[in-house]
Amino acid sequence: MNLRSVFNFVGWALLILAAAMLVNALAGVIFQEFAAAWVFAQSAVLIGFLGAAFVLSTRSEGSAFDRQESYVFLVVIWPLLGVASALPLYLSAPAIGGYGSIFEAISGITTTGATVFSSPEELLQSILLWRAITQWLGGFLTIVLVVVVLTHLNIGGLEIFQNAIPAGEGGQLSERLLRTARDLFPIYGVMTIACVFALIMSGMPGFDALCHAMSTISTGGFSTHSQGIVAFPGIWIELSLMLFMIVGSVNFTLHWALLHGRWWLYGRNREFKYLLMTIAGGLVVVPLFAGVVGELAFWTNFHHSVFAVVSMITTTGYFSTGNVTSLGVPVLLLAVLAIVGASTGSTAGGLKLLRFAILLKQAIRELRRLAHPHGVVNIKFGRQRLSENAIGSVWAYFFVLILVLAGSTLLVALSGVAVETAMAASLAALANTGPVFAIIDAGGYSSLPPETKILLCIVMILGRIELLAFFTLFNPFYWKN
Repeated sequence: MNLRSVFNFVGWALLILAAAMLVNALAGVIFQEFAAAWVFAQSAVLIGFLGAAFVLSTRSEGSAFDRQESYVFLVVIWPLLGVASALPLYLSAPAIGGYGSIFEAISGITTTGATVFSSPEELLQSILLWRAITQWLGGFLTIVLVVVVLTHLNIGGLEIFQNAIPAGEGGQLSERLLRTARDLFPIYGVMTIACVFALIMSGMPGFDALCHAMSTISTGGFSTHSQGIVAFPGIWIELSLMLFMIVGSVNFTLHWALLHGRWWLYGRNREFKYLLMTIAGGLVVVPLFAGVVGELAFWTNFHHSVFAVVSMITTTGYFSTGNVTSLGVPVLLLAVLAIVGASTGSTAGGLKLLRFAILLKQAIRELRRLAHPHGVVNIKFGRQRLSENAIGSVWAYFFVLILVLAGSTLLVALSGVAVETAMAASLAALANTGPVFAIIDAGGYSSLPPETKILLCIVMILGRIELLAFFTLFNPFYWKN
């Protein structure tokens, strides 16, 4: 294994983060927040120096990046970027402390959206912008790592991922990583700009539109107000957010294919169909709860409930009403949508619809075998026949996910938190859907003990890393090969 090549890529990632800090420092000058701008400039120099040191000391190793190095890179990159992103938060908002700064930054870079700020509207604009930038960068990093690295490792059933970008012949993994980033970044950026304009045209102030657009495309969930989307009433704002939440939760290689004239690939992609079917199912089921159980008028309940369903399946975590429980939609249903998540190759968190569909297909096959024990029942994903190894890999991933959720709940509860709160916080962190925690616990994340915040940071990172990739590092055979 060549760890020098891993740190070469880590160095480039830190340089990109430092460049983002410089952009934020410039924004601070524009906002006339000169003290905060100076903090971000200093942080950019420090992080940039560290990144440059990694790059220059390993510059001859950049191309030697393959399967074994990929596992290490996946585990190292998220916590390192999270801690680096926390530096300007700690220096410019010392009231939240070191633990709070790390929690906020890791929540941002993993696009979780959990926040320790109880009143974001009281923060400096440069801090609000930085929170949105961390989610935006984290969302793009997620897409690239899934499309290139995770599918290359073929773990957790991702060998059947439908990549609409031609892989090409040969080439190092590092070359494919850079090529995919180059192909997808313009699409990611243009969609963000389109979301900004849509929100402004719908009546949202420009700065708020910019921050919410970056959080929406990345399906992160950070808001500039403690009330979230409720602070910006208007059906057109909600429709714009729902549209771009869905855009962010779709396999981004399909967007690339659309721009290259292959629009029909949307129809051939099974996960895209499952996403639309899930949302359509929500449109059918939600009105039943809205009309029978909800406390508000039917149409008011209906549109708030539909917004909640879209927000949860995309793991964004926005809510268009301050009292979600009054809608009549079971909290358990929202939690299930969050843990399932949306499409592979998107910015969304969760299990992913690809794996969930395979789990359902396997369950149906076992039921058929009860009636025909000696029958041969194949499982297909679209036109592709699934191997037993792929099915077993998905079940292994699901089993590990449940174990991590149970273990996290136990540890959080042992830190002095109520069991229901521990379960909600663990689920929100593992599914990278932090705002869902607000449905269960009104106290928010700021009231959690420091050790609980650090534990949830680890869970957020595990939710963003492929769990099987993480635990592979503890396999002694991995290090021997």
